[in-house]
Formats: sequence, C-alpha cells, structure tokens
Amino acid sequence: MWPWRSPSSTFIPKRHSWGGPGLWSGHLAFAYDLVAAERPKLIVELGTFYGESYFGFCQAVEENFIACNCYAVDTWRGDAHGGFYSQDIHSDVEAYNRAHYSSFSRLMRMTFDQALSHFSDDSIDILHIDGHHSYESVRSDFASWIRKVRPGGIVLLHDICIRADGFGVWRFWGELCATFPHRSEERRVGKECRSR
Repeated sequence: MWPWRSPSSTFIPKRHSWGGPGLWSGHLAFAYDLVAAERPKLIVELGTFYGESYFGFCQAVEENFIACNCYAVDTWRGDAHGGFYSQDIHSDVEAYNRAHYSSFSRLMRMTFDQALSHFSDDSIDILHIDGHHSYESVRSDFASWIRKVRPGGIVLLHDICIRADGFGVWRFWGELCATFPHRSEERRVGKECRSR
C-alpha cells in the first residue's frame, strides 16, 4: 500500500470562530487539503464574519508556500441568518489579518455586488460563497460571481444541508448538481461544486 498522508494530517487550525470552534471548524481540514492540492493563485470568500473559514484558507496558503492572493468580502454588519453584530468583529478580523497574512490577504468591506468589479472574469481559482443563505440570495451570488471563476475552478457552498429558518442553499445545491460536476462530502463536511 502506498504510504500517503493528506497535508491536513498535521494541520492545527490557528483560528476558530468567536468564542471557540464554530460552524466551519469541521470543514477546516478539508479546506486545508483543498488549497494544498489545488495550489490556487486567487481565493475569494463571500461572507467572512469572524474569519474561521477565511483564515483557514490563508493558513493553508502560508504553510504550503503557495503564491496566492486571498480576498474576504463582507460588510461586517451581519444579516438575518447569521445575526447582526458590532464593529468589534471587523476590528478583530482586521487586526488578525494584519498580524498574520497582510502580505497576500485583503479584506474588502463592501457588498458582494460592489466587489464584483474588482475581479476579472475567469480569474478566481476558489470561490467560497457563505453569505445570506436564502435560496434567492445564494442563487443571485452564484449567478453574479460564476463568470469570475476560471474554467475548472472550484465554487464552495456552505450550509447545503440546512433546511430550516429560511435557509435555501440546499435547494440551489440540488439545481447545481443537475448541471455542474459536483461533490458533497459524505460526512457532510465541506461541500464543493466544480464549475464549468
């Protein structure tokens, strides 16, 4: 048998959510392995909150010596699904980014639509959509941003299994699966769609 180990077998996350491990903690090893395997040049995350997923991507970029630019797009005000929060969250995320990843990571405090013009078509290697989770919102985010993803790039959608409280990512995921090559982790950890 071939003695192979995934990069995340020695991975220890440096950052979790506000107050400890959060909703993305179970996906961090997947994200680390994905970045290590794909070696992207450009990662964009839509919806960052406290940065648990985003800084997981950044940590993978740094520890695997990947020449990659990372962008987090968020208003840092919150929304109906994730809750609303104070300026303290953005201040903390900004300070952490400046202290650890400022050479390749940028925080873009704006709406997803405002950020679109900052990226060329077919430029993003990994796009993580984790904004407002209604069906209409995630469908709109995908439709607006898919042209920014390079052919063969990867689109990650979070919360495809939640079917309560106005969450509609699961419904949109079902539609994407009929059109795009896709993979859903069996343990419901890390969800991805390969675009084009």
